Parts: sequence; structure tokens; C-alpha cells
Amino acid sequence: MMSPGCFSLPTILTFIAISVLALDLVLFDTLLPSGQVTKKLTHASANSSSCFRNEDRLFVCITSYNNPLRSGNLDLIMESLACLCTSSGMGIDVKLFITEFDHPYNPGQTLPRGLTIEQKWRDKELKHHFSGSCRPEMNFSLTRRTHTHYLYLEDDIIITSQNLEYLCLEFKHLDTTENSGFRPGLLRYEVKRVDSGTDVNVLKVLTDNSLCCPPQIDAVVELEGRSYIVPRNPYEASYFLTSKQLKMLAAETQYTSVLTSAKGLIREHHAGLWLSELVTKVVPLDSFEKSLVLHISGNYVNNSLPSAEIYLKAATTYAGKPIALNQLGYEDGKMV
Repeated sequence: MMSPGCFSLPTILTFIAISVLALDLVLFDTLLPSGQVTKKLTHASANSSSCFRNEDRLFVCITSYNNPLRSGNLDLIMESLACLCTSSGMGIDVKLFITEFDHPYNPGQTLPRGLTIEQKWRDKELKHHFSGSCRPEMNFSLTRRTHTHYLYLEDDIIITSQNLEYLCLEFKHLDTTENSGFRPGLLRYEVKRVDSGTDVNVLKVLTDNSLCCPPQIDAVVELEGRSYIVPRNPYEASYFLTSKQLKMLAAETQYTSVLTSAKGLIREHHAGLWLSELVTKVVPLDSFEKSLVLHISGNYVNNSLPSAEIYLKAATTYAGKPIALNQLGYEDGKMV
């Protein structure tokens, strides 16, 4: 039985048909008239099986650009956060940036105590800079030592409580000085229907690992006795950091000045690419499935993308050189 606020993959997939394209783009400080939106149900109760501790506090920042019909996506995200809040006993503070002043998000469920939502408006004219709204908020929290963990999301990244537990565990596993240059991350996937003529297969295809841009895997490295994939493309339209790592990274770079390295990818820079020159993203082979996160808008599903299954199998063949999937006979969703 699923805990309150938890949901399974089939539940997520039912929302794909009604999801809308979420353009993500950041800076203008105007609090919505409704101010802070907080609903309470019961006290969250700590669960010893959770990686997060009762005394932890997660800051979640979500950017939702030009998307007045965002409720379906955000309801799914809030379900995951409610599940995590209830199961771990951890407090979670959500800051949601929107561009529609007259269409604030109204949670479709009663949220557990310990989970708060604050909505802020940003001018639509910010365009791709809209997604930069979150870093100043994170920096402010960091200086006040308010939170132990930080999560940035675009509003079509349907993160689950399992994804977050996985990230928490991996950060703890790699929490050594020797591994400070590595960041456990997620792999975005979209759902693709492949008709073979006799039946229809549903595949998870990896959004950020297009066959157009080999190699798809830079390396497989050994860290603390386990094998980790180093994806060629580290982008995931989201990022998760501990306060310790965010503080370290903030001390290493001037965030705004690094924007010159974005090379036109301004939205992507704010949404996680700023990390790529500072830390190496890794994904563990033995917890690969838990790293997969749904990109519900499905913008890239018709591109030439590898399935998650093939990507994982390719990683197991690593022999000291970067892996290009087309060299292994993989094209457009199948082996050829």
C-alpha cells in the first residue's frame, strides 16, 4: 500500500495526456496577494527507513513560466513532497515562481503540516532569465542556515519521493573530501510508444542523451566501492544539493558572472548547467532505476533517443573509453 501522498508510475502516466508545455525562464520580487499558501492536515511522523532526518529541512524552488494550466503537473510534484514530508518527518518549504499574476496555483489536496508553499510573481519579460529566480532565494537561505538540502525544479519535472530518497542516500555515500567533485544526479526520461506491428511497447527514453551527439557516456568510475556512470550531457532541468555542497560551490564561483559561459543557453544555465564546470554528475549503476525522473511535457520523445534499458546495458560494457551508443548498433529506440 502506498503512503498518503505517494503515487506509482501508472498514476503519473495518466497525467501525460493532459499535461501542457511548460516554458521555463527569472528576477522581480512581488509577493502574490494571497501571500503564503499553506494547508495543514496532520503532523508528519518520522520514518526510520527514510534517509532524511526529522531535523532536516528541504528548500524546493520551482519555476513555472507562462503556464496558467500548471495544476496537473504541480499536483503530482506536491504529492511526492507530501509523501516525503509525512514519511521522513522533515520540513519542506516550497517557493513557486509564476508569471500569471491572476492564476496562482491552488493545491489540489490538503498538505501535511511541515510542508509550506509560497508563491511569487515574476515579469514574463524576463524570458529565459526567469529561471534564475531561485538562486538568490537559495543563497539567502544558505546565509541564514535555514535548510539542509536544496532542490531546483522546472514545473514539468515530476520528481518522486523515491528520487529524493535516492539522492539523499547517494550524497551521504559520497560525502568525503575525495569525492567532493562529484554530484549524484537524475536522468530525465519521456514515455515513447513503439509499434512493432504485432504489439506496442512502452519505453522510457532518455531526454538528454540524444543519439545525435555521441558519446552518450563519458566514463564509468569507481567511487567508494561502487560503479557510477558519467553522462556526457549533465543537464537534467533540475538539481539537488546539500547545504554543505551548495556552500562549497557558492564559494568557488560568482554565480552571475559565470553566466557568460552559458553560450546562449541562459535558461539551461540557471536550471543546472552552472554546475557542470564545478562538479561532475554521476549516476550509480546499481540504483540506476531510482535516478530516472519523468519529463512529463514529452517535448523530445520523437527525437532519436536511447531507451533507459539500452543506456544501462551500454554502461556495463565500459572498457576505458567513452561509449557512443550508435557504435553498439543502437538506433532510434531499438538495436539494429
